[in-house]
Amino acid sequence: MLKTVVVLKPREQWPRRISQQELIGRFDAAMKFPGVANTWTMPVRGRIDMLATGVPSSLGLKIAGSMRICAQPCSWVRCAVSGPSS
Repeated sequence: MLKTVVVLKPREQWPRRISQQELIGRFDAAMKFPGVANTWTMPVRGRIDMLATGVPSSLGLKIAGSMRICAQPCSWVRCAVSGPSS
């Protein structure tokens, strides 16, 4: 997981006013890397999500239960995420 914090100048110093969605679109287009999915959140929101779920990401999967019950569903998830083993 990579974490980058972008601090913007005050809106009054921007060349022109743009919406948050347009700004995110520009950042997303400029910061595309193979194998990395960009997520755009405010730092406080990301921290709250992590504290609530225990997962340091906007997208995560937490499976709870005994290993006897969870073994098969966990292997399905592992296969779906990484592909079949060779």
